[in-house]
Amino acid sequence: MAAALTVAKGVDTMKRVMSTTEIATFQKETLKVIQQLMRTISIEDDRFEDNKCELILSGSSAEGVRVGNPYEMDIMLVMNMPIKIEEIAEKKGFAEVYLSNEEDLKLWSDCTDHDKFLSKKMKLTLHNLVKKTIKKENNPEFADFGITSKPLSGTAVSLRLYGKVDIDLVIALRGPYGYWPNCASKWLSRKRCNPPKKIITEIGEDGILLVPKQIGKKLHDMRWRFSFSNAEKKIIDNMTIEQKQCYKILKIIYEYQVTRISYKEYLIEDKCRKALYSYHLKSILMYETEESAYDDHNSKRDYVVILLKRVIKCLKDQFCPHYFLDDTNILPSVAGGFPDNDGSDQIIEYNPTKVLLETFQKALDNLPEDLTSLENETQLGDVIIFIGNS
Repeated sequence: MAAALTVAKGVDTMKRVMSTTEIATFQKETLKVIQQLMRTISIEDDRFEDNKCELILSGSSAEGVRVGNPYEMDIMLVMNMPIKIEEIAEKKGFAEVYLSNEEDLKLWSDCTDHDKFLSKKMKLTLHNLVKKTIKKENNPEFADFGITSKPLSGTAVSLRLYGKVDIDLVIALRGPYGYWPNCASKWLSRKRCNPPKKIITEIGEDGILLVPKQIGKKLHDMRWRFSFSNAEKKIIDNMTIEQKQCYKILKIIYEYQVTRISYKEYLIEDKCRKALYSYHLKSILMYETEESAYDDHNSKRDYVVILLKRVIKCLKDQFCPHYFLDDTNILPSVAGGFPDNDGSDQIIEYNPTKVLLETFQKALDNLPEDLTSLENETQLGDVIIFIGNS
């Protein structure tokens, strides 16, 4: 316990770039800290004992394609128990979950309505347990932990460790072995170049996870949503080193280009991030790798150009298909206006999609012939400024 806490707490310099070995060590030790947190929680609530759940690193950190701040991690707390799943026909990708046996119904009576397992109550239970556990008077070793999310806001319980390490802890349910959602059934048999059939079979056999997610406009209206994070990791693990490098370059361009957007000093960047975010870029990458092999392209630059063109097309069409639910548009419709900052009440119409289109088109038009410098984040400043200002 003490060793893991010490290693994570000892991250004194916010290095923008860490070596692969440093990243692996950091992730391993931080995961140990969260494991200890959950073991402490399980003393009070034995439903979270090690034999009933497991912690899994997910997202870009697990996939080895994170760019930017290396001190951010997504971790899933996967609960293992028999469940029954009923997909919600009118809301593709969502499901109702039911507990399968009497023992679990009694154990989780505070999170059920009859036999229906309620995601909202499940997340709230975890949030409250974490909040109580990290109180200094209860467990001094977690005194430098803080919750940065609201009880029912978003999917994760967001934590900040030692004022610098950000963790999104997401509670999840493991679906029955071999269960694959009907709403994503076409994906299993879709014609594709990649990934190979063996990977598709493994993904189908591994089954699915479910996580709490807001289903409508009301903040407290939560259901279980299918999570394809394990499948995405397998697909990205199967990609070539060059494809992963091109994806990271795309993400780097996105981060620097969106960060550089400014308009009347209002939160335009935030609006743009809501109109286009990293999951859209991941879907675009997976579609490209499915439809063509990397060797079909002449160079990394050609591959990045193809990815940028796909981003631009999605923005123009206002349609970005979900990789597993291909007729589902995951690109939100975001628009809005901001008051002028000259002191008047005049509203200036502002369309973040239009700004993003102009930004990515400019990045494409000014993409360097040699992308070597873009592969090293320590050299990005001058290169991206060049792309943005040319």
